[in-house]
Amino acid sequence: MLRPQSGRYITKRKGYLMRKFLVAVLMLSLAVPAFADVNGAKVLPAGILRTTVVPAYVFAVDNFKSDFGFDTSSADDVAFFNTGIALEYGVNDWITAAVQWAPGWTIWSDVDLAFDEDAELHRFFDMFAGAKVQIIGENAPVRRGDMRFAFAPGLKFPLGYPDWDGQYDSDDFEDNINNPFVQGALAGGDITANEAVGASLAGSGELNTESTVEDPFVASSPDTNQLGLGLRLYYDYIFTENWWVNFFGEGAFYLLNGRAPSVAAHAIAELEGVEDEFDRGWDIELEIEPHFETMLGPGLQLGASLPVKLDYAPEIKLDGDKLSKWESDALNGEAPFEDDESTTGPFSTLSVGPTLRLFARGWTLPTEFVLKYNAPIAGRNASTTHSFSLQIRNYLSF
Repeated sequence: MLRPQSGRYITKRKGYLMRKFLVAVLMLSLAVPAFADVNGAKVLPAGILRTTVVPAYVFAVDNFKSDFGFDTSSADDVAFFNTGIALEYGVNDWITAAVQWAPGWTIWSDVDLAFDEDAELHRFFDMFAGAKVQIIGENAPVRRGDMRFAFAPGLKFPLGYPDWDGQYDSDDFEDNINNPFVQGALAGGDITANEAVGASLAGSGELNTESTVEDPFVASSPDTNQLGLGLRLYYDYIFTENWWVNFFGEGAFYLLNGRAPSVAAHAIAELEGVEDEFDRGWDIELEIEPHFETMLGPGLQLGASLPVKLDYAPEIKLDGDKLSKWESDALNGEAPFEDDESTTGPFSTLSVGPTLRLFARGWTLPTEFVLKYNAPIAGRNASTTHSFSLQIRNYLSF
């Protein structure tokens, strides 16, 4: 039974609804695993071209709550199959140029929204281009046999943007989001903010009109779709011929504000007179990865590693203000409706990624297979994203 509500409550709830959904749909972009460089600070020998194909299956079913830890809350199921590629070339014995699009093209995706199961993700992830420069190593300017150090400046750039305006009818959406059925269900706690937006897009119950005009429609984009400058740092300490450990750090600074991460975020922001002003600022990744390598026979090498990674990004800004300010303005300084509903703040995930490598050096076309499973351990305001990936790497000499 729907509960009556005052005009003040509806106004406040609508503002809170926007804030809640904008935060929720921004979570996935941080948690999608990026291209895994299992070589640490190593670089390719001069004249060697390495091609990599990376099929990957990724899925997420929950979100970490607003305090960093192990606790999660339910979320819409998301799954996709993606194929990425990378090209790397040894310019000389201590510089490797690289173009990496992994994750790359999403061949299949499914977003199981509460009110519409016929939704998908934007197909294209961002691309990275740069060069790894080894400063310390066996063939580097500073020659050492017990350690390696390298840095890799680069540029991250989007390959197209979702056409949010082509995914829905703004007038129908506004009518649906203001429908007494939706507002009453929100007031009574019968549906969540995410479900209310889904109902307003897809049509449900007392709503007779579907806002979406595409079938299936693109629900969200899992990448940032922002132009950014990046820097990667690699340090390897070599214990023995078989054992070494890599310390890795990566930072990205986004030069321009990004577009809305989802059709729902775009629709709600448009109602508020705000569009394409989502600023992620920067993000950082820190990782430690112990390695073991051994020869199984002539020309056949086995490797194993266990990377532990921490991702962090500051609180997102919308139209120049942090989302926490949008929350405060929407609630007129009052507390959120439920204690666990306040999800503004920075994003972070702690994950582990057991990895196996098999390198057939003796083949006519040397080929390496890298199998990896990435699992979340803890986090804050981020999706619990799992991924299975297989890198197929071929080495050609020029």
